[in-house]
Amino acid sequence: MHHRVVSRVTVPEDDLPPSAFRRSGAPVLTLITCAPPYDPERGGYVSDLVVTAEPVESRPAGNGRAKWPT
Repeated sequence: MHHRVVSRVTVPEDDLPPSAFRRSGAPVLTLITCAPPYDPERGGYVSDLVVTAEPVESRPAGNGRAKWPT
């Protein structure tokens, strides 16, 4: 399955949007990871990166098998 990124936002570590954890509506893929800056005094990163992607239809090329470089 392929996805298309529809949003990318950096938020304070303690301020993740509720939409990142929604359980209804159209299917989405949400990635949450650490984002700079890194603050050793606080013990880590102070922000999170939230990337949201939606599924898209894809059609396999040829017979649907991956083509590896030779």
